[in-house]
Amino acid sequence: MTLPGKYGRRWLAAILIVLALGCLLLILLGHKTFRPGLKDQARANGLRTPTPSERQTEQQLVPVENDVTLNALALERINAERKAQGLPPLQAKAVAPGHEIDATVPATNAVNPPHP
Repeated sequence: MTLPGKYGRRWLAAILIVLALGCLLLILLGHKTFRPGLKDQARANGLRTPTPSERQTEQQLVPVENDVTLNALALERINAERKAQGLPPLQAKAVAPGHEIDATVPATNAVNPPHP
């Protein structure tokens, strides 16, 4: 295979070097991604599975949502969508923004904990 012009061999050599470097990079970085031992471990997005202690701490400290109420903006948008579909509007009470979620933290039984 020859390329036209007097620089044809140089271009061909440059292309082959770039391809060789790409293959080498794939080999060096790919071995960490495609390790055979990872298939038996449950991982989501590369994260390790939490330990039982971490899972227990999470269950105690993460707020549990008891109820969710619509704020005025959500109610307005839902009713606009229902109107477009030919449905009657919802007759619901709207709450102030920031008070939509009724939650409890299991470890403290705190109701509606502050958001971080």
